[in-house]
Amino acid sequence: MTKDFHCGFDDCAKTFSSFKSLENHQYDYHEEDYITSYQTPEGLDVEVKLVRENNILRCPCCSKEFVTYSAIRKHLQANQGTCSQKTFVNEDDSSATSDLIHCPLPLPSYEVSPTAANDSQDSRHTYDESFIFACQSMEEPESGKAKNQWILETLKMEPIALIEESDHRHKAEYNALTHANNAKKLVGKRFVCQPILPPQKRSRSMSSESTNTTTSFANLVHSSPLRSILAKRDYFELDDNVCRLLNSDWDQTPSAKYACAQALAGCIMLNERTGRAILVNTLEIYGRQKTVDIHREVPTENGSIPLPSTLYKHVMPCVVRSSDGDKLTIGTHTMNALITSTLRLDENEEPNVGPSACSTGFNNAAIRVFADRDSWSKAMSLLSDKDTKQLEPFNLLHQLRQIRSHFHDPSTYLLVRCSSFLAEPFCCQPLTVFTLASCDQGPTKSDDQQTASKAGSKLFHDIAAKVLFESIPLLPLSLVKDIAQGCPPSKVKDRLADVIETSFASTTENITVIGNRDLNSHLTNLASLLSSDISKANKSYVARNIQTRVNTILNSNMS
Repeated sequence: MTKDFHCGFDDCAKTFSSFKSLENHQYDYHEEDYITSYQTPEGLDVEVKLVRENNILRCPCCSKEFVTYSAIRKHLQANQGTCSQKTFVNEDDSSATSDLIHCPLPLPSYEVSPTAANDSQDSRHTYDESFIFACQSMEEPESGKAKNQWILETLKMEPIALIEESDHRHKAEYNALTHANNAKKLVGKRFVCQPILPPQKRSRSMSSESTNTTTSFANLVHSSPLRSILAKRDYFELDDNVCRLLNSDWDQTPSAKYACAQALAGCIMLNERTGRAILVNTLEIYGRQKTVDIHREVPTENGSIPLPSTLYKHVMPCVVRSSDGDKLTIGTHTMNALITSTLRLDENEEPNVGPSACSTGFNNAAIRVFADRDSWSKAMSLLSDKDTKQLEPFNLLHQLRQIRSHFHDPSTYLLVRCSSFLAEPFCCQPLTVFTLASCDQGPTKSDDQQTASKAGSKLFHDIAAKVLFESIPLLPLSLVKDIAQGCPPSKVKDRLADVIETSFASTTENITVIGNRDLNSHLTNLASLLSSDISKANKSYVARNIQTRVNTILNSNMS
């Protein structure tokens, strides 16, 4: 076959048997600029422009030189933008093989300031959605929604949007219905909106139980009793950036566990179907694997491992059913966040404290999650600190989770419990076996059981302090005896006596904590005795403190 097609570009002497081959050659070797793309290890698509200078194309990541476009494109796609971190051997445009080198997996990266939620006209309700919100038919089946819309359209009714006038970034939208002739006259004009009620209904309570219109985040902020607090915060809906963090591998990035707890602290969970919304005051993080967390959630049919059809990528808000009751959880593939304290936002309600008290109204797929931007920024700082072992430098024992077993395992003492800006004071955080002793709500003289529970908690408090602050944590016999001596006659005192009699040998003054299964057995029994008093104190002491703090902030906003 003759080669009748000559390149001739800058004295290039190559010849080709077809015009198509010549075109391919000139594009690959002689084109002046190119647009190409590659995908980072985190799944982000990056587009780059390549410009040929002196017949050379340079990699924008590592400055390595290439002659052909096909070679540099292969280089970018193979290395995913991480080539600046690697050492290359014999990599050129030829097919020569190179020596094998060890390249560790790159660490994931995250944006410190995720893109703000889209508040443009595109985020407003669609025509069909407006009918649904105007009729408040979110809970009806699709056939019912379609039937309502058909009837209204037959009557020539059209939906209109009533948009809040405010400086807040999230502007509430309410939908109403009017005749098509009225809708044409309303466009571009300003009106005052007033309700018109039949006379017999004027005295009827307009409670949120019967007229719940909080169906989007902007509506929530607009109508919430805590509007003055929420309006000063900045929230954004979970995006791919947050979801990647929440699915970080704890072995690869140990600081991720602390960042995940902080990222979700203070988030808002909104059930769009019912309008129910809560602010997450406190949550606890648990790893998925036994090697990183002995208290992992055991996989079950009703567990929190994300399903394929979740609203957020690999992140699933859900209610987990267990022998201890229903628990509101945000699950990912590497961890789950157990929510232990919440504050109702769509209506006035006492704060809920305790895992089983937070799950009402959130067992469906319509749950949206909005992160607090300040919490996200703090999470990024924690993630970048590879040596971090805590969330805050103060109140360390209040960062321990509420657990009741495995006190011999180091992961029991992970400081991965985080609270929102409303629950930052330790008195506003749920009590645990480690912190009941520090509860300021003193028992009455006749309340020996509560006094005994605080004595038992004192032992857990001191054990945790030794594990956290001493390189070789040892439990002194004298400490246990002192606590037992101040404990009134009770089952708690009996358990303390068991520790003294069976865990300490006759000549032993100190015993180890980590790895001591015998001691753990006694502590597990003791922890179960404290559960009831912890639950009572959470309701009477912690919930009251949260409400007091909220009222204080509301009053300060009004002054």
